[in-house]
Amino acid sequence: MNSALTYALNILVCKELAHEAKMPTSQIYWNGTEDSSYAPPIADLTIFASTNPKCANEAFNIVNGDYSCWKYMWPRVAAYFGAKVSSDQKFEMPFPTLGVPQLGLSFAEWAKDKRPVWDRICDKAGVSQAKPMWDAGTWPYQDWVFQRTWSATLSVNKARKFDWTGHMDSYEAFAKTFEKMKALKQIPA
Repeated sequence: MNSALTYALNILVCKELAHEAKMPTSQIYWNGTEDSSYAPPIADLTIFASTNPKCANEAFNIVNGDYSCWKYMWPRVAAYFGAKVSSDQKFEMPFPTLGVPQLGLSFAEWAKDKRPVWDRICDKAGVSQAKPMWDAGTWPYQDWVFQRTWSATLSVNKARKFDWTGHMDSYEAFAKTFEKMKALKQIPA
């Protein structure tokens, strides 16, 4: 699932509409700890494990190797696109019960009538070929992720014990992904 594309689509549309690009989640997930996975480290560990004899018949988790808090990451991602979001996001729903899913705003519902706005953004930026990217947004998947009222982090410690040294800063991974999408004209530059 390419969460980065969905974030870009949402934030760019919110910016176009002069709306705050609030992250649709609960207070627990907003303030909790999260990991991210970026394709190059996934590929690197796959090659490392499949070509290293001591890794035979072993299974490994793969994430970037850092942990972030959406309270700080989401505003950074929004700022990348020139959108404003506060790290002091206000929530309309009451504080959730730990372990009971809660979603104040559905990305899937939000996205239903925003396609014309996306098309307008693409036309204004001269990248009409990016219009179909709207259909690649992982809206329901993001709802599933953002409804969590618990942290769900993985560890790469086992891979490190096998001498894998890969690591990626998650914000840098998002920024590199957005730059690649721009270069491919999947989103406006």
